[in-house]
Amino acid sequence: IVTLDADVTDNMLDVDTVRYEILDVNSTIVESENLPGLLYQNNWNSTNLVDGNYLLVISANDSLGNIDSMFVNFSIDNTQPSVQIISPTNQSRWTGNFNINITFQDMFLDTINYNITNSDGTIIQQNTTTTINNPTASYLHLVNVTALADGTYTISAYALDRIGYGVQSMSQFTVFTPSESEGT
Repeated sequence: IVTLDADVTDNMLDVDTVRYEILDVNSTIVESENLPGLLYQNNWNSTNLVDGNYLLVISANDSLGNIDSMFVNFSIDNTQPSVQIISPTNQSRWTGNFNINITFQDMFLDTINYNITNSDGTIIQQNTTTTINNPTASYLHLVNVTALADGTYTISAYALDRIGYGVQSMSQFTVFTPSESEGT
């Protein structure tokens, strides 16, 4: 819930009406209502609109029909980013090199990262990308299993949007080097 609060005065006449309109990126009015009372205030529920960029227009007119308007650009972000670790799948076993595949999505995606840690918590591989200007991003990076000791590893992926919503996803995988007698 957002409080819309307009400070409106007319030095010569009484204010007749104060109205707000919210326009989407196509300049289509998606919501419009008078601001009631002398305080020109209203509680507005932003969850009625999809995440995106909007324009708020507040217009006031007096008893002679004189009109003045104010414009404010703003963004709605009621959704946390999504992070999907496509590969490695949780509890998978690897005997050879593979690619990690992680996708991130959010209308206002800002920072993404991943790290791979061993069972002691030591970071084995990592990457961070900031100032994302797209609603989707991904990592497709090689994991060199031959450089890793046998054991369990955890991949953690994190996304943060410009509003401050963050989400993390994790997956564990095992590196296993078969002995000569076991084959591959």
